[in-house]
Amino acid sequence: MRILLSVIGIGVTLLTVIGAPVAADQDDIPPEKQALIRQNCVTTQVTLQQIQYNDAATRVNRGQGYESLLSRLIIPLNTRATANGFNSSATSLTATTNKYQTSLSNFKKHYDSYDDALTGALRVKCQEKPIVFYHYLVEARKQRSNLASDVLALTQFIEEYHQNAIKLKSEVQNNVQ
Repeated sequence: MRILLSVIGIGVTLLTVIGAPVAADQDDIPPEKQALIRQNCVTTQVTLQQIQYNDAATRVNRGQGYESLLSRLIIPLNTRATANGFNSSATSLTATTNKYQTSLSNFKKHYDSYDDALTGALRVKCQEKPIVFYHYLVEARKQRSNLASDVLALTQFIEEYHQNAIKLKSEVQNNVQ
């Protein structure tokens, strides 16, 4: 909940400070808006530090969960399905696993890019370089959106894998009878 409130706070601050679309250079943001960025950037940086700290823990927990699911459940089930000759189900499980692994890899890359953008926004002297600060924020927002898409994709592949596992169970039961 605290993370959500922080994100909302940053969003409100950014909407208040910067009402224009992404700027290509300093001339694209009027001096008044640059002044607002300078005025609010230190407070925004403090909030970004809190978000970065909370997101790091969330990323570790999610990443470990995704990796654990893969190594402890998915790969062993794929191996057993293949070894026991359930080729139809094993093919479906393996195909879903490949998509899951690709999404997991994207999640890791996008998180690194997101963290780099946050770190850049925190390191820049925002009162001296408001445009650079702004561009880091825009990049962080883009990468956070990519992360949300990755989490959604991973969730969908987990559900797809679950459905394939149910089909495998049915196939196993039919072969036993």
